[in-house]
Amino acid sequence: MSQLAIYTPHYMNQHTSREGVERLYAGVARSAQASFHAGDHASQLRAMLAHDVAASFEGDLERAAATVKGELFTVLSTHDQGVTPEAARRFTDLVDGALLELDNDFGHMAFWLEAEIIGLSVKGFLAEGREGA
Repeated sequence: MSQLAIYTPHYMNQHTSREGVERLYAGVARSAQASFHAGDHASQLRAMLAHDVAASFEGDLERAAATVKGELFTVLSTHDQGVTPEAARRFTDLVDGALLELDNDFGHMAFWLEAEIIGLSVKGFLAEGREGA
């Protein structure tokens, strides 16, 4: 089921025919059978659900942000349906961090499909600070 949310609906409608959807998910199923481990997936989901930077501050995101001492560079996909971007965007704003928003129809796959842009942005951020991102 998670594969249904990997790309945005718009991307799927633009890039996959009705027949292609069946082939796409048949390929995903074959790949998943070869590499998918339920325990790994469950561990990833537990980690995502447990990751709360404000937990130690009684849920106060502003207090958590006030403790950040380093520079923050956040990369998010604006149309990610698996990991929604709003909390990351808000936290980045609170710490006056640098933000790269991948605004395309790739959804959760934006991080793989935009790897070159991400790499260049990270290199710029590390080399020059915010101005390079």
